[in-house]
Amino acid sequence: MTALNLLKLEDRQHQSGDRRVISIARWRTRKANAHLLERFSFYLGLVFNRIKSRPDFEQMCHYGAIAS
Repeated sequence: MTALNLLKLEDRQHQSGDRRVISIARWRTRKANAHLLERFSFYLGLVFNRIKSRPDFEQMCHYGAIAS
């Protein structure tokens, strides 16, 4: 329950409209993609903060996520 409540809080911080339904699958995909990018940057010797600060980082994290 705690993880779900934290997910709802993070969704409220990122939402742009008055949306009440959240997609847990979309957030799970986003978190998995962000983790994968972090792992790739570690193994390739890249600085993850530079990748995270790119303007298209959010788009990369939402790759493969379903539309809600």
